[in-house]
Amino acid sequence: MNNGEERLTAQGDRLTVPFCTCTDTACPCHPTNHDKGCTPCIAKNLREREIPTCFFKAAGGRKPTEGWHFDDFAALIVSNYKANENLSVQD
Repeated sequence: MNNGEERLTAQGDRLTVPFCTCTDTACPCHPTNHDKGCTPCIAKNLREREIPTCFFKAAGGRKPTEGWHFDDFAALIVSNYKANENLSVQD
């Protein structure tokens, strides 16, 4: 039964999170580097007022900024909204 919870798969002393789209496997918070799933990544991002990479990728589009902070994510959402709005006007 999948009710939105992480589906973790054991690989030795590490877990995989099938929906993780982060390619920074060198990061100590990456789910492949420990057995705690997404928790360390989320905790780090909250502490640093950042948004995880997977959220940026899920939002789609090209990042308009260099950072990963809340404001950078908001800029991506606004940029995507404006791009979609322009497409609608051109149709």
